Amino acid sequence: MRRVVVITLAVTIAMSFAVSCKKKVEEVPPPPPPQVCTTRVQAMTLNYTGPDISGDYTIVIKADKFSGDPVVYNGTNLVSGTVLMSAAENGWTIDATAHNQNELGAKTKIYINGVEEVLHTSCSTPLVSDAPAPLDNPKGDPSPNWWVVDFQQKP
Repeated sequence: MRRVVVITLAVTIAMSFAVSCKKKVEEVPPPPPPQVCTTRVQAMTLNYTGPDISGDYTIVIKADKFSGDPVVYNGTNLVSGTVLMSAAENGWTIDATAHNQNELGAKTKIYINGVEEVLHTSCSTPLVSDAPAPLDNPKGDPSPNWWVVDFQQKP
């Protein structure tokens, strides 16, 4: 006679997972306070904040101290938020040292397709980084078209 032996195994599997995640939180330092002009402006970077212009545009920038040596930007579809910079201007929108000068002078004229706007750049009215550029007339009023991203003062 044959015997059949049935063996029943009960298997219990216990699994345990522990996930640990550590994140190093670094405190981001606050941005530096805006720079305020105290001497004379030597170079500046401008952000166009005016209305969008469809089609071709020409921007001509003339500083008081430059005799017939304007900075010219050409393009298509000028949109608000465009930051003007040029390698010929040492990475600035306009730089006096690129024109063998040490400052821009009291007024910087900007023409967009022939329409003039005059910024006051002598520091007798505050020129501040991360703020609207000051107009020459009325003196110190904020420009509706230009925002000062950054600037360098005459040493």
